[in-house]
Amino acid sequence: MRSAIFGLLGVVLGWGLSFLTQLWFEKKRKISEKQKLLKIFLMDVTTLNKRYQDVFGQYVESHDEKLVFERYTGIKSDYFSIFDKNTDNLGILEDNILKKLVDFYINGKGFTDTLRDYEEALKRYFILKDMVSKLALTGQPNPLLEEDFRHFTNGMVYSFKVIRDEHNAMKERYNQLKEILEISIK
Repeated sequence: MRSAIFGLLGVVLGWGLSFLTQLWFEKKRKISEKQKLLKIFLMDVTTLNKRYQDVFGQYVESHDEKLVFERYTGIKSDYFSIFDKNTDNLGILEDNILKKLVDFYINGKGFTDTLRDYEEALKRYFILKDMVSKLALTGQPNPLLEEDFRHFTNGMVYSFKVIRDEHNAMKERYNQLKEILEISIK
């Protein structure tokens, strides 16, 4: 009888140790997955920020806001594919990280839309500017066209202020997200 009890106790202990070991390995796997995901997002936001700053952001920062910002963004690609492809995995992140991450990417997408819209308006601005210049050279100015161009120019100047404000907000979002990702990876 005693040997049966010891045998049963051995089975229960073996099962318990096996179960605990399995839990430990599962926890390690989840931590590893989370760390990989955090590193991926850190690399992505760092690269996105550098690309944006090199191609466009530096010009926003140095532009005189009283003038029309005559710079095209050149946005053609989907720069948010890393985020989009990892949305199913976001649940493994802590709420504070998730909030900053989603805030950065959603507002980044919105900012990208704003820049694309500005670029479309800039095309119209250049067409109007060219028409007004050509008419002035012929000595036959068109006051209605000139007035339309002045109004459009004022709208473009105002639009740049919106872009500058959003640029600054995105910079702050980036710095906050980068900091929280770096702390979480360590």
